[in-house]
Amino acid sequence: MNLPVNSQYIESELAVNVQVSRALANAPYGVLVVNSDFKIVYVNQQVEVNTGYSAKQIIGQNPRVFRSQKTSIKTFRDLYSSLQLNGHWSGYLYNRTKDGRIIKELSFIDKVISQGETFYLVIRANYLRLHQDLNKLKMASLRDSLTGLWNRNGLNKLQQIIVNSHYSMAFININQFKFYNDKYGHQFGDKLLQQVSKQLQSDFNEEYVFRLSGDEFMVVT
Repeated sequence: MNLPVNSQYIESELAVNVQVSRALANAPYGVLVVNSDFKIVYVNQQVEVNTGYSAKQIIGQNPRVFRSQKTSIKTFRDLYSSLQLNGHWSGYLYNRTKDGRIIKELSFIDKVISQGETFYLVIRANYLRLHQDLNKLKMASLRDSLTGLWNRNGLNKLQQIIVNSHYSMAFININQFKFYNDKYGHQFGDKLLQQVSKQLQSDFNEEYVFRLSGDEFMVVT
């Protein structure tokens, strides 16, 4: 990817590949390009959202505009050393927003040489948001996507928690579900599973309800 000196050229080059341009502009994480003079020459929309600065206020600035005293000197020494030796650095930086807030960001910085010039591609992810996204992914892995009930992974997690507790389990399935699913189609079968799930949640609102697979359900109390 060619990364020319100023933001207008960068955007024009990126426009050659519309998909790349849109992906960078609308990426969920902040993307910056810094030139060899350590001037910011490109930022995407997420940088504006995260920092409160407009692109016009950022372009031409040194990245120190975001710097806070909370990031240690050792971190910056490691950053510069790693970029010189390996052309890459990743780690956490505490950056300051326009309104003075300090945000922790996971940053990835790569040295890029294009047409004989050196640039630094910076990707920054807000730690709090990243942590929330990871928690959502973890939670999603424990839930059945069709019914919203806990799935088998959720059951395994629960068993780890209540390993020394007394509990009862009831297995439930739908009579002749396969027959009706094959006869009326998968959409009918999915709606039936969703209706049964809602009924189980209503009847056993104090218990854990799981969909293990197909029409197999479990209630743990």
